[in-house]
Amino acid sequence: MRTIIGPHNVIGFSTVHNGRIYQLKLFCDKDYPKKPRSVRFHSSITMTCVNHETGVVEPKKFGLVANWQREHILTQLKK
Repeated sequence: MRTIIGPHNVIGFSTVHNGRIYQLKLFCDKDYPKKPRSVRFHSSITMTCVNHETGVVEPKKFGLVANWQREHILTQLKK
């Protein structure tokens, strides 16, 4: 289980995620890093790339995962 915190007080930029705490799980199957990890939020979150019923990040709706390239893993993770 991992925890992430939404952005704090970004000047001129505010979202519903500011300061919120989210819990999620990352799953790596035997094909990682050829294929991306799967992600499931355990906290309720409203994002277009997250299935609101299951909390699963839908790869086709999330550019980082939809355009997964093994060669750019560290660069993409940094973003």
